[in-house]
Amino acid sequence: MNKCVLINLGNGSLTDGFPSVIAQLSDTQDFLSIQEQGSLPPAPELADAYRDWKVLYQALALRLRNRGKIEIVLGSPTNISDVNLERLSENLQNQLLRWLNAESFARIERLLTRKLQEEDQIRVIIATEDEEIRQLPWHLWHFLEDYPQAEIALSAPKFDSKPHSQTPSGTVRVLAVLGNSQGIDVDIDRRLLESLPRNAELVLLRQPHRQELNQFLWEQKGWDILFFAGHSRTEGERGRIFINEADSLTIDELKHALKTAIAQGLQLAIFNSCEGLGLARQLADLHIPQVVVMKESVADPVAHEFLQHFLELFAGGKSFYLSVRQAREKLQAIEQEYPCASWLPVICQNPATIPPTWQQLCYQGRYQPFIPVAVSVVITALVIGIRALGILQAWELSAYDQLMRSRPDEGTDPHLLIVTATQQDIEQHGGYPLPDRTLAQAIEKLNQYQPQFIALDIIRDRPREPGYQELMKLFRQQENLIAICSHPDQGNPEKAGFKAPPGIIAGFLGFSDIVADKVDQVIRRHLLSYEPNQTSCPTDHALSTRLAFLYLTKHNIEPKKIFQSQDEDNSECQDFNSVIRVGETIFQSLPKYLGAYQQINNCGFQILLNYRTAKKPFEVVTLSEVLQNQVKPELVKDKAILIGVTDPTGNSDYHDTPLGKQPGVILQAHMTSQIINAVLDRRPLLKVWQLWQETFWILTWAAISSSLTWRFEKLWINALVIVATMAILYSICLFLLVQGWWMPLVSSGLAVVSTSTIIFIYRSFLLQKRT
Repeated sequence: MNKCVLINLGNGSLTDGFPSVIAQLSDTQDFLSIQEQGSLPPAPELADAYRDWKVLYQALALRLRNRGKIEIVLGSPTNISDVNLERLSENLQNQLLRWLNAESFARIERLLTRKLQEEDQIRVIIATEDEEIRQLPWHLWHFLEDYPQAEIALSAPKFDSKPHSQTPSGTVRVLAVLGNSQGIDVDIDRRLLESLPRNAELVLLRQPHRQELNQFLWEQKGWDILFFAGHSRTEGERGRIFINEADSLTIDELKHALKTAIAQGLQLAIFNSCEGLGLARQLADLHIPQVVVMKESVADPVAHEFLQHFLELFAGGKSFYLSVRQAREKLQAIEQEYPCASWLPVICQNPATIPPTWQQLCYQGRYQPFIPVAVSVVITALVIGIRALGILQAWELSAYDQLMRSRPDEGTDPHLLIVTATQQDIEQHGGYPLPDRTLAQAIEKLNQYQPQFIALDIIRDRPREPGYQELMKLFRQQENLIAICSHPDQGNPEKAGFKAPPGIIAGFLGFSDIVADKVDQVIRRHLLSYEPNQTSCPTDHALSTRLAFLYLTKHNIEPKKIFQSQDEDNSECQDFNSVIRVGETIFQSLPKYLGAYQQINNCGFQILLNYRTAKKPFEVVTLSEVLQNQVKPELVKDKAILIGVTDPTGNSDYHDTPLGKQPGVILQAHMTSQIINAVLDRRPLLKVWQLWQETFWILTWAAISSSLTWRFEKLWINALVIVATMAILYSICLFLLVQGWWMPLVSSGLAVVSTSTIIFIYRSFLLQKRT
């Protein structure tokens, strides 16, 4: 597991101590973090120990560099020996460990010990502005002995992550600057760099002029690694590099060129030269991801030895931190000749970024566009395949119902009036079933107000005395009264159907048959017509179709069948795939395979039922109000009227719909309303895309989610991306449903979640391989 420990020392110094030290432990994705607070006491003796060590080390480093040309600098010690330096080094280590073992800091150590495992790969980042703290040999902390895959890095307390591009070449682009080489051998650095793998693109600048260096840093293709070998030094808080024998530059003098290089993909800067902490401090202000520097003066063989080991490890596949640690530890082999060599290399890290591996630097430009696309295509193909098997049908239908319920209020239909026989009406007017006279009286009272047509959605296949002859007389003489019958269900012997009332006028009869989805018995389709096999219900029009078509004739609109073809896969059906034109509106019968539907029974002329979503979709009055003359005439005049029973105690005519359970008369009203409003008010009918269009839709959402997931490495960000994408997908599907298009919400959502998950797992695998 990859972990990051960020220890922010806050304000303070070795003289005054650090009263508020905050340690934050997180995983690579920075999703779950644990925080602990402690403090570090004043340690002036540690500061003195470091100064004593540094004076002797600098003098010894000068002696080693000159190899016999010993120059005694004023104020420097005259008794220079490896023994003295070893004693001072041991004293510095003891003072450092005594300071870190303070009880006020122990709670932080206990947190780390409790949460970290020995095999964890750990980045330990010390965030501080104090120069003395940055120069301490933090690698001597016994924490690193307990965790062999941990390494220390330095950071500024304030940091930020700046977006940057990625080098597009498919190789690791390295810009190597070989500066002033007086007294050192930079040719060894050159040869080591030239031994990099073939997937490295190396550009060498030998003692460049300032203009030439700027020009290369500004190069549009960008760089992955910037390397410098030569002379450098720290001046106060600034660093200076000597690019040739005549010119030297500070980071400020390269600021704009370096900012451009970082924005174009620069990930790592290596300064294999002396006193690099000043350089690292200034580069941190430019938000460079990683820097490797030498803290103190460094002998030429030490610099070469470190570079050789680091390049072998890093280019060989080790993580960045582990490569630095192992290369640093290998310097211990030459410490008899070059004391404290393993103390010198240090990482300076922007905590907001995650160090890349060599492989990531290499592949990022070449493969990034391909992987999200490839995953999107594969996931889309799998989703389409699963969908074709009908596995997603129930979920898609449930999502469709939710979308249907989420639509905005459409208002009350101005063309319809529903007369309901409630439980109170039935109890008051003769019980269930209602007597024929009660219905005849209600029809006569409604006709006083000149409705266009009245559809009686109540079974009248035999007399319900008293008043049978009165009602039959109305059926025979009234040219605006529509009755119902029902076809027998061949698949269910218990549903034998019921006959039409005797003497009904031809063309004023409609069947009440409906089609429910087998998966959940919810009514989502509208059966407009059906060719019967028998004559007990001698009509091919549904009650809703008959009422709507007759109503439209009063507006001089006649339906016309313009296309008809036998469905070869549905030869058992007596009806055909057809297209009907009513005015300017086209009604297209459903195919056997339709969007989320797979192998539906599409016998007869069926369309999707576009329910009217409203708090009050229709004007409704009760039977008692009609009989007692309590109905406003304007509610009846020129309307299409449906009369039906809504008493749930004696009425089995209740059906599951996307809007909940509805009595049959309300369901018939939704069906009638759909036809009338589609023709007169251009209210959209529900449609679906063709298979290739839906495939492209699903692929688009898969590509969007995979591309977004590819851009972000943190789990919580990707979780937000998935939630936001799903919310946008739902909103777009809802908007399109209002416009009349039923889009595959679940299939698209499954593609979004699947591609995001796979891309995230793949990215996490790559992050794991970094270490």
